[in-house]
Parts: sequence; structure tokens; C-alpha cells
Amino acid sequence: MGGSGRAVGIALAAFAAGLLQGCGGATLTVPLARWPGYAYFDLAAQRGLAEAEGLRLRTRDLDDPQEMVPAFSRGELELAQVTTLEAAQICQQAPKRCPVVVLVLNESRGADQLLARPGTGGLEALRGQRIGITRSSLGPYLVSEALETVGMGLADVELVPAELPRLDGMLRRGEVAAIATFPPYSTYLTRLGLAEVLFDSSRLPGQIVDVLVAERGYALRHRRELGRLLRTWEAAHAAAQADPHAARTLMGKRLKLSGRQFAEAEQGLLYLPLREQQAVLRPGGPLDQNLQEVQAVYVRLGLLKPGSPQPRVDDGPLREALLP
Repeated sequence: MGGSGRAVGIALAAFAAGLLQGCGGATLTVPLARWPGYAYFDLAAQRGLAEAEGLRLRTRDLDDPQEMVPAFSRGELELAQVTTLEAAQICQQAPKRCPVVVLVLNESRGADQLLARPGTGGLEALRGQRIGITRSSLGPYLVSEALETVGMGLADVELVPAELPRLDGMLRRGEVAAIATFPPYSTYLTRLGLAEVLFDSSRLPGQIVDVLVAERGYALRHRRELGRLLRTWEAAHAAAQADPHAARTLMGKRLKLSGRQFAEAEQGLLYLPLREQQAVLRPGGPLDQNLQEVQAVYVRLGLLKPGSPQPRVDDGPLREALLP
């Protein structure tokens, strides 16, 4: 770029900064965990996509995805990327901080997996065996749904809670017969033939959904800013579609995956554009029903107490995001 081009670039940058300052320069912080479906806010932050919406976007790394629920429950986070199962868990741990759902991030269509050592012999062979799970609520749910397909239940196996990064080693050493996990942790196990998939979330359509949640009062106070955040999220998806290789390489770096491996990990995820989320997030709509069903299943499994408060859907930020 020549000297005049640089001058124009500087002028435009100053103009954009002035616009940002003029609109109040609101800053929103979105926590990130090691899961491909949560990476688009990272892409948005690294590409500076929020500035076009008059927003400052910061991200906060959580090395352990299982820390998201307790951190939100303790009041350390106002926003979180979690499953609907984990949103229900927050409501039980901290009823006063029971969040509202403002965005569907993705639906798991095969990304969550029950892996076993090669030659295990199928789900029936897990009877009486040890199964490694994360300390979050998703592990017991996935295992329960898998076992139910062959007439078994959680009482037929021994669940072994462990930190997520330890599960792959436990499986390789034979300390457990199977593990409930997901990319990027599952990626190299299956790629190298060290594990086989016995069950995955493609058999649970519409049940394992990742969402962006907000503390209820925060969502009311920052509806306009959250609308801008949702548009920023969609802009990140548009950027990934425009240049898939560069975007996947950038997002995969945090997860210690190559761009190709990130693309493979994403194959089990379904994303919905904002416009299509209107029907999903409407009061009494599919997501509301999902939250009710999750609550019922969790109570049945003994993972939630009857009468625990339930996360609610707030489509206000989405409506704000879709304004012309």
C-alpha cells in the first residue's frame, strides 16, 4: 500500500474508533472453552469484527470446559457458552443466577461421542464396566441415552468422573472400557485408531444444544449490546465461509488442531443463521421445549432436584440483532 493508501487507512481507523467511542464503546466479555462450537467468538475477536457493530469484544480462556458452570454460578461470568444441560445445572447450583438463553450456538449432530477401546464388542459389552466421564452433566446424560438403546441404564455400569484431558489416557491404559468425550479430545484417538465410536449425538437429534446464556438482569440491561454481539457472531460465520482455510486454521490454533482437523471436528455440528433462530427461540418454541425435556430427564437420572428453576429463553437480543 502506498503512502496515500496508508493515510486513508489511518483516517478510516480513526473514524471507526470515533464511532466506537461515540456509541459508548460497550465491552462484552465472552468466555471460551476448548470446543469447536465455541470458537467463533474467538475468530470474531481476532479479526476485530465487533468494531463494525460499535462493540468491543473480549474473550476469556477457560482451559477446562467444566469450569464454565461453577464460574457462572459464582458470579464471575455474565455470559457463558454452555449446553442446555449445563444451563439447567447452573439454575440448581445458583437459583438467583439462573440464566436466560439468548442464542443457539450449535446443535451436536455426532460431535459428542462414547468411545471404547477397539474390539470392545458394542454397547452390550459395557455391562459391569467402568466408563470415564467428565465432571460436567453431559457425560452421564450421553452414557444413559446410549445404554438405553440396548436396554441398560447407569446402574449397569460404573461411572468414573475425571478431568477431561485425563480421559483419553485412562482409555489407552485400560483403566476404563469407554469414555464420553468430544473434539478436540476425541480427535486423535479416533484418527489414530486408538478408539472406536460406540454411540454419538447424531442419534439424539435436537437434544444436545449449545447456547449463549446471560445473567437475567444483565440481559435486560444490555439488550442492545447483546444484539450487536449476535450480529458479530454471525459475521464470524460469514468470514469463515468466505475464507474457510484461514478461519479454520485460526480457530484450530487455540484447540491445538490443524485447519483440516478443525474442519473434521466441526462435521458433527449444525449451525443456525440468526434469521432461522426466530422460530427456535420464540416463547414456547423448540428451545423452550428442549429445556423442559432436559429438566425432566435430569430429574429422572437423579442429576437435578425436582422443582429446580429452569432456564428461560429471551429472544429480545435476537429481535434487536435482526432490526434493519
